[in-house]
Amino acid sequence: MSVAFTRPLSSSMSAQFPKQKPAEWISSLIQRYQDQLPTRTGRQMDSEGRQLLNTSHSCIINVSKHHLHLVLQALVRVLKAVNASRWTSEAALVQSRLVVLETLFECLSEAESPSGRSVERECCMKNVLEEMSGLIGNRGSVADKAALVVGRVGALHPSLMLSRLERALDALHTEDTTSEEQSDLALSQLALIGFVPFELDCIIKILTQVNQHWPPRKEFVENVCNMISAVLWRWIERCPDQFSALQHSSQHQLSDVCDGLFMNMNTAELRRRGHCWPVQMLLIAVSPCSLEAMAHADSDLVNLPQAVVIKRQFVDSVVSCVQSCGSGTRPVWTSQLQYACHAAVNLCKCATYVNLSDFFVFNVVQQLIEHVKVVVKLLSNCSLRSS
Repeated sequence: MSVAFTRPLSSSMSAQFPKQKPAEWISSLIQRYQDQLPTRTGRQMDSEGRQLLNTSHSCIINVSKHHLHLVLQALVRVLKAVNASRWTSEAALVQSRLVVLETLFECLSEAESPSGRSVERECCMKNVLEEMSGLIGNRGSVADKAALVVGRVGALHPSLMLSRLERALDALHTEDTTSEEQSDLALSQLALIGFVPFELDCIIKILTQVNQHWPPRKEFVENVCNMISAVLWRWIERCPDQFSALQHSSQHQLSDVCDGLFMNMNTAELRRRGHCWPVQMLLIAVSPCSLEAMAHADSDLVNLPQAVVIKRQFVDSVVSCVQSCGSGTRPVWTSQLQYACHAAVNLCKCATYVNLSDFFVFNVVQQLIEHVKVVVKLLSNCSLRSS
């Protein structure tokens, strides 16, 4: 289900309102907008209702160019009221959520990145993020639209997202003093981070923060790894040229933090559990300065840095795990095999963004991709036989 709106009108409708008391006429405008939502009218939108909402929507966006935070706070209150609706149909609830989320997103899209910090602004964005966290956990068009809102907030206020991430990592790292409620809040913050389109300098800061707070408590290791993977993939897919350029000339600050985090994840227990394997493979891919040395590790182990040797051993262990499963007729789907296949797929996918035909990653991909196909085929056949 989608809700389409036209872009804001070129001539601001806000000129119709008195300028002396913006809070009052913004409140009046938002109230009219809220009364037009399906959760208030008690029925799904028809063409007339859509036209009325479209007019209010456009007016709100124009007003937000001059009073962004007043408008955002009001829209958050509207969304809270929509979410609290009980005596309404599911279709009307979904439509109303989509309408408000679209208006929120359009207001944020019209906004420019602030030049400095503001307590009022950050408090406003915090309220927006908190309301989005309750919607993103589900699947569907509402969750997708909420993710876009989070991404836009993060793009406008990356420093706010980084400070929230640091508090979340600290809560997941600290033993004993963190309550279950604090842990749940921290996990919701991690989930939001994955929807933000960070630039490379922010990604370096994120990896540095994770490294400084590593390891999290063991029950949260996979959550932190999933957050890192989401952030890295969003950057790779959004900036493929930057990722490809790293294969020609490495970014030393990025390489240092990736290498440090990789080594911190390479403990005996984590190797056995395999939780970190997928993100470790990504850390190798975005920090490829040692990959050429890894290609020659078989013949020159003595003269290579220890980190290069450990990386080569890691890649070989992933290849071996996937190959061992593919060689059997009845593969056992262990958690370690699951993470090995995930790591293998990450490397294969990374290879599609690289233009160097003689790059080391392609040699490994050639070993992996056929074995991953075999594993998937064998598991599919086993599932069919068992059903």
